Amino acid sequence: MTDVAQDNTQDMEHVAEAERESAVPEEQGAASRRPVTETAERFLRAILGEIPVAHIEVLYLFRPLRQGQVETGVAVVAAAPPEDPAHRHTVHTARYRLVVKGPDRGRWEYDCVAEADAPLLTIETVVRGVQQRSGDDAEPVLYDPASLAHVLRLEPVAPQDSDTLAA
Repeated sequence: MTDVAQDNTQDMEHVAEAERESAVPEEQGAASRRPVTETAERFLRAILGEIPVAHIEVLYLFRPLRQGQVETGVAVVAAAPPEDPAHRHTVHTARYRLVVKGPDRGRWEYDCVAEADAPLLTIETVVRGVQQRSGDDAEPVLYDPASLAHVLRLEPVAPQDSDTLAA
């Protein structure tokens, strides 16, 4: 192979790699704007019932798992406390359990627990670790306050008026 051909091949590989890297945020952004299932909407609304959307920095929604008659879902939420919004975030783990078949069909269990305080970069690392341990290749859907408002069809309230969104 000539030097010119080798350089062209390397350039094409760099371009392909850059396109793959730039495609991830676009795809992720599109995913966080798509309509959600009824169960995912119920889960997200339950989370917003406990954590004001104005405090949410980022929410990672993992793909639900279905085992037998039960579906379970997990979300990791990074919420900025009002007194220190720039540095540390409170990490919440939200879980639901929904019985989808059988005599208890429709039974819903939900909890949201503040687990720790951490910088945002650490939270992203923890999310990647959870994803690797679960063996799920699917990326969690990433939501910011604007995309949450969009998928849940909420109207944002002026920031100076309130910390919540109006339905």
